[in-house]
Amino acid sequence: QMGNYPETKFIQFHDGRKIAYCEYGDPVGQPLFYFHGTPGSRHEPLHAHQAAQEHGYHLIAPDRPGIGRSDYQEGRTLLGWADDVSQIADQLGLNTFGVIGASGGGPHVLTCAYAIPDRLAFSVVMGSWVPVATTDLALDMAPLDKFFLRLASRSPFLFSLPFSWFVISSRYLSPQMFIKSMDSSLCEADRKLLQNPEMAAFFQEDVKEAFAQGVRGPADEAILLYKDWGFELGEIDVPVYIIHGEDDKFAPHSFAVYLDKTLSNSTLKTYSGQGHLFLITTFNEVFDLIANPS
Repeated sequence: QMGNYPETKFIQFHDGRKIAYCEYGDPVGQPLFYFHGTPGSRHEPLHAHQAAQEHGYHLIAPDRPGIGRSDYQEGRTLLGWADDVSQIADQLGLNTFGVIGASGGGPHVLTCAYAIPDRLAFSVVMGSWVPVATTDLALDMAPLDKFFLRLASRSPFLFSLPFSWFVISSRYLSPQMFIKSMDSSLCEADRKLLQNPEMAAFFQEDVKEAFAQGVRGPADEAILLYKDWGFELGEIDVPVYIIHGEDDKFAPHSFAVYLDKTLSNSTLKTYSGQGHLFLITTFNEVFDLIANPS
């Protein structure tokens, strides 16, 4: 599957800023935005292509500002992403659309659910982050993430230093060594998934592409996620599907339980024995769930 990425396209906003995106699935299907993880890129839903085709979805996967090939944006906010999505949809001639996000893409789905509910056909978060800055869930995080949280609350500048390690490791290590470097954040299921050389290379490529312009964009985004998001989850009225692996170490299962408790209109679907990464390989299940919410 490597190198089979669809063509990268660009949309230009009125202020001149450009957003890069890739399309997957059925070009005339129901429009569905896919928001990548942190760090991740427009290449992430490669494994969704076939499932999206079969289920009749037109998947649009944009790189967020400063990530992959999308222009950097000074003073970016989480709520600003809802504006970006509206503008992308306007330019593509889409009135309503679904939003789905994995990991750090989850908060970007929730932002849209809060800010542009009228445009959303449905909202799905997979292995999503929660606003750890305003909850006591930080205790459940993997050691690496606890370290990031401490840094983010102190000094954004320092924050980009550990991210440099991601850049270096994604560029220069073999896929096997890259995966090894993340070992403390992997549960058994994730480790097993990444023993497949193709999956390891795919995952490394996704992270590497996130840093195509360097550290600034991804580091900015991570800081956004570790700080106050600018809205309350309780203010979201639209239905949200929450999909989570019970053994997830990147975004612990308690995050999903917290989301389900805090959102007024949610459906929680957890998978026992699964971690964080199964989400980007099992889109068939996800699309089935949206089609038949039981």
